[in-house]
Amino acid sequence: MVLTELEAEERLSYSCEKVVAAGGLHVVGTERHKSQRIDNQLRGRSGRQGDPGGSRFFLSLEDNIFRIFGRDQIQLFEYDEVLNSQRDRVYTERRRALESENLQSLLIEYAKLTMDDIIEPA
Repeated sequence: MVLTELEAEERLSYSCEKVVAAGGLHVVGTERHKSQRIDNQLRGRSGRQGDPGGSRFFLSLEDNIFRIFGRDQIQLFEYDEVLNSQRDRVYTERRRALESENLQSLLIEYAKLTMDDIIEPA
């Protein structure tokens, strides 16, 4: 089947609309390519020129790049991420307290949670 240029353009436009409606193109990388240029091309395929989409790459701590640049520093980074997560939670609760219309009910909620932790430790 041979498509005319107009038919091919219409199909491409329809496909693009479907991809955008589904949230865009998302690239998931599970390892590094030998050529950094290829990795950069994959990242560039998603979210181009304001289109929706994104990219995420996952690597093992056994990957050569971590062996070269210090796996121990990366594991310390994971610890820092835990601290940042806890800090975010504290600031979220602080914001709830500052913006609360009824601080008493919020304090009662905290007291109940604290009592639950004392009675049934994790």
